[in-house]
Amino acid sequence: MIESANLKIQESTDEYEKAKLKLNVFKYNLHIQTNKKRLYEREDYYVNQFKPKYDKDMEEADMYLEKLLERAREIVKLDSSLDFKLGFLLQEYEKNKDDREKVWLFYTALKSRLKKIGKEMRRNKGSFKGNMHLSKDII
Repeated sequence: MIESANLKIQESTDEYEKAKLKLNVFKYNLHIQTNKKRLYEREDYYVNQFKPKYDKDMEEADMYLEKLLERAREIVKLDSSLDFKLGFLLQEYEKNKDDREKVWLFYTALKSRLKKIGKEMRRNKGSFKGNMHLSKDII
């Protein structure tokens, strides 16, 4: 687009048309620079923030996922109305457990849900007599 606009600028004799084309070239160049900057920032975020956290979480998932799944199943058996999202997470895990990227998403969501449930159980100890072992943190 920039090249065709530059050709039109050279061929044109109308100053108004040249000015419009130069403005368009400027906008195209600005857009290109903005996209380069965004790409650099995304690459930087991926390499320096996301990827290290992803790798760490996947190592944790390899060690603790089965324990978290067991705990989640126990909580669902205890009372499925306690947290309906937990039952949904378990169903989704069974569907997508072969996809490594989805396992990471599932693991982070499951870990977060279990922490919230554990906090709620510790707040309302009377409602969970005999099941307080489920409120302990695994990780």
